[in-house]
Amino acid sequence: MDQEQRFRSVLESIFGASGQTMKDEDGPQTNPEWDSVMHLNLILALEAEFGVHFSTSEIPQLTSVKKIRERFSKG
Repeated sequence: MDQEQRFRSVLESIFGASGQTMKDEDGPQTNPEWDSVMHLNLILALEAEFGVHFSTSEIPQLTSVKKIRERFSKG
């Protein structure tokens, strides 16, 4: 499974089937399910899946699929 498939799998585990079709611009503003609890669940699931750690200062900034992707591209 490549990184994109793993990323989509995490989105699906948090948001259900709609996680597979989320676009880069999707976030709390476009998805009513993406509230603060779902955001924290997403962050924790991404950390577990990819073995990364998001700092407490950056977590509130990761408010879209695109911003999360950009964070992964930074390493």
